[in-house]
Amino acid sequence: MNLAIRHIDSSNVKWNNEGSFLSDMHKDLKADYIIANPPFNDSDWSGELLRDDARWSVLGQKLPPPPNNANFAWVQHFIYHLAPNGIAGFVLGNSSLSATNTGDGHIRKAIIESDFLDCIVVMPNRLFYNTSIPACLWFVTRNKRESATNRNRNKEVLLMDARGKGTLIDKNQRVLTEDDLTFISSTYHQWKAKSSDYKNIPGFCKSVTLKDIAEKEFNLSPNKYIELETDLKIRVDFKENMSALMRSFSKDETLRASLEKEIQNSFQRIGYSEIAKTKFSNLNINNLLELSKTLFHYWFIDFEFPNKDNNPFKSNKGKFIDSFQGKIPDGWEFETLQNATTVIDCLHSKKPEPSINPTDYLLLQVYNIAEDGLIDLTEKFFITEEQYNFWIRNIEAIEGDCLITNTGRVGAIAQIPFYGSFAIGRNMTAVRPNKGKVTPAYLINSLLSAYMQIETYRETDIGTILDSLNVKGIKKVKILVPPKPILEKFESFARPIRKLIEISSVEALSVRRANINEPELIDEE
Repeated sequence: MNLAIRHIDSSNVKWNNEGSFLSDMHKDLKADYIIANPPFNDSDWSGELLRDDARWSVLGQKLPPPPNNANFAWVQHFIYHLAPNGIAGFVLGNSSLSATNTGDGHIRKAIIESDFLDCIVVMPNRLFYNTSIPACLWFVTRNKRESATNRNRNKEVLLMDARGKGTLIDKNQRVLTEDDLTFISSTYHQWKAKSSDYKNIPGFCKSVTLKDIAEKEFNLSPNKYIELETDLKIRVDFKENMSALMRSFSKDETLRASLEKEIQNSFQRIGYSEIAKTKFSNLNINNLLELSKTLFHYWFIDFEFPNKDNNPFKSNKGKFIDSFQGKIPDGWEFETLQNATTVIDCLHSKKPEPSINPTDYLLLQVYNIAEDGLIDLTEKFFITEEQYNFWIRNIEAIEGDCLITNTGRVGAIAQIPFYGSFAIGRNMTAVRPNKGKVTPAYLINSLLSAYMQIETYRETDIGTILDSLNVKGIKKVKILVPPKPILEKFESFARPIRKLIEISSVEALSVRRANINEPELIDEE
């Protein structure tokens, strides 16, 4: 029926009641082209009856697929039936890109090492009529050598991340426009072509080598390899940006004078006399957020933090060394979050029933992780004290801890404000700056930076239903660690600014619960 409605000749389709695995109706066929949409994750394919089938040796070694999943049985079936110059294109679930359960990972590795894999395209969700789950396209070929039209692609693979393509025509259905289809297909053909102007496109595609893939443990998720377009290399004009910010500052009388004084004194001590005159108690939350981002960028991306003479480091010929992310100041280094902080997996227990008592304790949910690193308590999930004690077995989140969402809204980040402590619900990981290598204000600004967007994108696993950023991936994310004196200088003004941001949140000021104290500042005079 699928072929008929697309006006494709189906006269050679051979039907049988046993299926292609038990009864291969084309045993001797070697096809130039194979197009297929096999069932995903089929567990009822009689794999236990076919352990010695010749198709499982097509990769040069005997690799029987796992009996409980036919994904790579189909792949080997297609490769087995390819002609010497044949190419196959087929649809698989996203788990095929990274699954390591028995058999799958070994077969995927053998396909890659045999150099049959030509291209992977990860597609957006909601393309199918009967399910919203996303899928991926595999293209395999027996011949990647130079031809009349194609270049030699031996030991190269094209990876495309097309999750951002397509247009929703209703809440359940997405379609790829002609422009989308042309863009995806032309990218593949340009990459293959002998005379080509193909270039890697940040956020969309990258040509990688088999060595690159081996270094990623044969994981084919494109986001592990593709660069993102970011503003990391855009130099911030500090004076101009700060002038624009100060011109736009509007009064906000709810902010506290004691924090303002603390910030002003800190700026004065590091030679920022002009900024020290700012009435920080008059700034609204958007001004404060932009101020925090600008200062972080200026210090830790442009590397114009004050040197020993309180002059901008880079502009005054500060010494730099090479790193995997380019030049960084001498004495600085990248460390994994696991080494620089304490990364704590939150409980995966079943979500408890909510308490009806509004004086009980809060269990943070993924929807409480707002933009710009803030906790949003517009919607609150209360639990009993007994449940609270259960959910804080791994960690009770306190001031300065950062939360990273693992699935759904992958990589959303928030920091626990100074006036609260919380239990943390499912699908979140806590990062605690308690190892003396990073400070709370530096940690949240780092996690919110464009650089960290690249790191979390790279460590995200593309899933069949939902993408996920697991604890293992979060631990591997690298963070730049400056010397302690520079961190302490930054913390002296950045943490009070963060507190002003937390106070300025309308949702935060509305909280009146047993385990959350009123925001209260002490006059230091």
